[in-house]
Amino acid sequence: LLAELYQANNMPEQANQIYEKLLKIDAGSPYALLNLAENAKQKGDRPQYMKYLKEVFANNTLGVDAKIRILFPYLNAFEKND
Repeated sequence: LLAELYQANNMPEQANQIYEKLLKIDAGSPYALLNLAENAKQKGDRPQYMKYLKEVFANNTLGVDAKIRILFPYLNAFEKND
């Protein structure tokens, strides 16, 4: 995926553009939302980070087990920064 190449080359803004396009095609894509959340977290944009995570967890296509695996590392990362 092009967005992953942008991510790997430290180009999160370009990656975000691709993820946003993906959301227009596949609204609520957990993959796109999680990557947008990660980029927001790395940028220090906590409100945007939380917005994307809420959208991920509201998505019924992502199972509970996957949501739990996602949740703990993100919460731990913010606990360390608080």
